[in-house]
Amino acid sequence: MDRKKKSPSWTVVVIWFIVFWPVGFYMIYKKLANDKSAAMKNSKVLKTIGYFFLFCAVSLPLVEIGSESGNNMGSILTCVVFYTVGGILLVRGGKKLQKSGERYKKLIEIVINQQQYTIENIAAQMGLDYGETVDALQEMIDKDYFAGAYIDLANHELVFPDRFQQTGYHANQNLYAEVNAGGAPQQKVVKCPNCGGKNIITAGQVSECDYCGSPIQ
Repeated sequence: MDRKKKSPSWTVVVIWFIVFWPVGFYMIYKKLANDKSAAMKNSKVLKTIGYFFLFCAVSLPLVEIGSESGNNMGSILTCVVFYTVGGILLVRGGKKLQKSGERYKKLIEIVINQQQYTIENIAAQMGLDYGETVDALQEMIDKDYFAGAYIDLANHELVFPDRFQQTGYHANQNLYAEVNAGGAPQQKVVKCPNCGGKNIITAGQVSECDYCGSPIQ
């Protein structure tokens, strides 16, 4: 079963934004948050749009006062409320997304790059308690950052059933070593520029990061 969440198209988002802006704001946030390859950098987009809206909220009354055009102040106030509320929601959403992205990257560094799978060890490096660490790992599993993994509560560890068979290395091997089977196309370890996860790919080919889906080569 494909557990990946499908996000609405930008056309749908814009239409909702015009028809009923609260739904539009929510859909913008969810679209950016659910995009694995962009979830770690879209916080800047959300905050930039939010600060622009707040700027508009401050500027509109000043422009109206300076124009002396006698436009309906009720309409101006409605726009001010719209931009103020929208700006605050987008800025807060951007900060929340930034915090999540930083947590994801740190977990990928600990679990994938440092090969730490014991919950207690991960918790110690994250500065979280056991329950918070389990919740954070489960969130990443649910969002397919750790696709195929599961949490073994009995043994207090994160398990990747097919990880070593698929990538061609074993737990006691150095992740930074090149993986080259006899007669097979040369493979190499590449660090994803987006999430920082180490991937084994075929040299000379463009692949997708196993963890965030970003293109790597």
